[in-house]
Amino acid sequence: MTDAGRWKECRAGVDKLEGRLWAEAGAEYVRALATARRTSELDGFVSSARERLREDAATWGAVGNALENLGRHQACIEWMSDWRKRDGVRPWMLSGLVVSQQD
Repeated sequence: MTDAGRWKECRAGVDKLEGRLWAEAGAEYVRALATARRTSELDGFVSSARERLREDAATWGAVGNALENLGRHQACIEWMSDWRKRDGVRPWMLSGLVVSQQD
């Protein structure tokens, strides 16, 4: 859907999901928004789904990396500031944080 530019339908589909499916789809949606440089949609999604995105390590990491990818280094650092307290953190999740701290 994102390749076809059907962003609204994609968001609506993500919003209908629950549990692990929501987390996986949410992480992919975040990555797609960042890749397409759709910052306002990313900001809106992160704002409206903030708690859900922070609950899951993969979605939390996807948001951090998206922020770094968009050059929003301070926002990435703030988003990922609790990395030491999180369960399930993987090296790929911290790559955006490492790059952001070098800026």
